Amino acid sequence: MNTNPPTTLLSDFAKFYKGSKKLPYNFNVLDEQCGHIVENSHTNMLMKLLQYKNQYGYIFLESFFSNMGVDISIEPNIDVKFYREKSYAGEKEKGRLDGLIYQHEKFVLIVENKVNGAGNQKEQLKKYIEGVIKDKDIFSPNSDVNKKKVWVMFLTRDGDGKPDKESWNYMKDMSICNDSDYDKNEIEGPRYVAVNYQEHILPWLKEEIQPVVMQKEQVLNTGLLQYIDFLEGMLGIRHSDTELLVDGKKWLKNWINEKVIDISKGSFKTINSRLDNIKKDINKQLKEKIKSRSEDIVDYRRYAGLLNNLLDEINDEPMKDFFEITRNYFESKGLMTKCVISHIFNYYYIQIRDVSWPRSVHFEWYPLGVKRLNDPKQKEFTFCFHVENAKIRKKFEKNEKIKNCFNTKGFSMETLSRTLTFKKTIDNIDNNPFLNKNDLDEFLETVYGSVTNDMIEQINKILKEN
Repeated sequence: MNTNPPTTLLSDFAKFYKGSKKLPYNFNVLDEQCGHIVENSHTNMLMKLLQYKNQYGYIFLESFFSNMGVDISIEPNIDVKFYREKSYAGEKEKGRLDGLIYQHEKFVLIVENKVNGAGNQKEQLKKYIEGVIKDKDIFSPNSDVNKKKVWVMFLTRDGDGKPDKESWNYMKDMSICNDSDYDKNEIEGPRYVAVNYQEHILPWLKEEIQPVVMQKEQVLNTGLLQYIDFLEGMLGIRHSDTELLVDGKKWLKNWINEKVIDISKGSFKTINSRLDNIKKDINKQLKEKIKSRSEDIVDYRRYAGLLNNLLDEINDEPMKDFFEITRNYFESKGLMTKCVISHIFNYYYIQIRDVSWPRSVHFEWYPLGVKRLNDPKQKEFTFCFHVENAKIRKKFEKNEKIKNCFNTKGFSMETLSRTLTFKKTIDNIDNNPFLNKNDLDEFLETVYGSVTNDMIEQINKILKEN
């Protein structure tokens, strides 16, 4: 049986749907005029939104920083500057960065957008950072101080991507990112943030921005709704595509079983790796369609999004017991009105929160990577409560009741530059409890028993404070 990803899956999927039924009717100006929308256009739209300002200041920008984990305070009496496609020169080469946001002498945020999966240039971010540090419009000449005010945001479609290794080494030396494992894709802050459209930008637009737009701002609201719909189409998660997802999943599972791998056999780790290769190949095929300026590029974007989501669902099947036991525990105990669980394909940063909580406040298993789930040598896991919003974090830090709630249940407190964490080490039992239904049920009952009604009550009180 062939274990390599198919090179025609995207086209085969298109033929399947075109031959079986018509796509649901949808009218979106961006679909019709910008079906092959480039990364710079996505950056332009984001930067335009972030520039929004009213009597309360840059409210969209502050919300963006808060929700994306950027611990930057905006000085109220200093203008924020926004640039798109700004040219900079590093020590050796020139370059043009996608987006730049800064306040003179206070901070600078470099935005590198890879939503369409564009490849990295060698030392790409390195030369951008070198350029902004010596830019006199941003900083006075004092490189040692300026280095500590530089932030980098790496924007991808669905979390699949990272900077070039040379830039990563440079950012590590600059203390922008931590000394982590590059090959395992575990690149983290303190001044580096990995953001993607599926898990971060789209939910932020839908949950935090569009609902607060005033009724009189009809053009802004219409533009937001169109862009949200466009992103959902690009990611294959439009409501009108639900029927396609149901039928497509059946077809895709059969297709994979017959031509690629038998997803009912093999270890979770092996199957996950093969599914991940298929996703990468789909994105490669989409890039080729974009490059060839295919007339059907709008539909192909939808097909690629649908396929990626179908693969996510197949990949997640071994974890469904984990999700359901977690959801049932928190809801049946009355701890959460509706338990929301979010995670990322291939590397399980599983977050748990009440539907009323902001995304920056959540419980989290950290980390639950596929390799760790399948490693019999893994002796322990970590269960955390995170507050990743600077303003909310201060409220939690001042509240002695919530700290006592966590301390009495064995959680230790840790404060980083942008995150407050209460974490608890959990011993593994019987090697891989997450993949054994009986052990999993008992294991999670024990772990989640650490989360009490008093704890949740205090969290809700803090979140309701003005």
